[in-house]
Amino acid sequence: MGIYTFFLMAFLLISFDSSLFAGDFNLDSPRNKGTWRFEVNNDAVFDKDSNFSNGWSLQYHTVRYASWEETEAPGFIKWVGKHFPTLHDDDSIVRYGQGIGQNMITPENLSLETPQGGDLPYAGTLTYTLNWQSFNQRTARNFQVTAGILGEETLAEDFQKFVHVDLDRGRTPRGWDTQRKTEPIVNIGYHHLWRLASLGEYDNGWAGNIALGPIAHLGNLLTAVELALEMRFGWNILEGFNSYPAPPGRGFFQAYYLPKPSLAAAH
Repeated sequence: MGIYTFFLMAFLLISFDSSLFAGDFNLDSPRNKGTWRFEVNNDAVFDKDSNFSNGWSLQYHTVRYASWEETEAPGFIKWVGKHFPTLHDDDSIVRYGQGIGQNMITPENLSLETPQGGDLPYAGTLTYTLNWQSFNQRTARNFQVTAGILGEETLAEDFQKFVHVDLDRGRTPRGWDTQRKTEPIVNIGYHHLWRLASLGEYDNGWAGNIALGPIAHLGNLLTAVELALEMRFGWNILEGFNSYPAPPGRGFFQAYYLPKPSLAAAH
């Protein structure tokens, strides 16, 4: 099936088939609990350690609430949820999350002490992220604020050399002396998803969904507009959509949920 046929089918499904996702969320489900989540992407596993070299984040996402007024959260989180456009729709449930993470960027050739012109620099980031999510049975809206630091204080150089040299998991990086200088990071992101398909039965066995939608980032960490395809599946997972990845990154990741594990994939 060609890419244009896929997007045409997706558009028709979103536009006309409202019966697929009818029904209310079960907020009284015993599985409606707070979720710890760990994400990791290390290119050294695949013996290809350039561009987005490594990233990890540890996150906590709250239980799902019927409205921002009912959310057990600091006042400013409720205020943003109620006033940011699209996050306060009457037919949606809500939750928020927060996380810490580290990303590292490296040039293609790690053996050079000075990266070639036009290649990516050595850079590491250490960030804290807040995320607001509102979703119904058909769509999800996510707003994210990220703050942190870029530079040697992120310990990205030490982390990569530990994995590559001490654990012998990759080539020795020789250009960290040229890494980007220290500076603060501020970034915002917005993600709007439409569900294309829903599979299985939530809260009682195997289930999953496929969703598609644009994502925009603005700030000195990442400025971009992308199209994201989300696939989420597993056993005994909650209704709804995947929680928004934090910090901004790319690739596939293993997400460990408590009390039950499941596998998720992101843009």
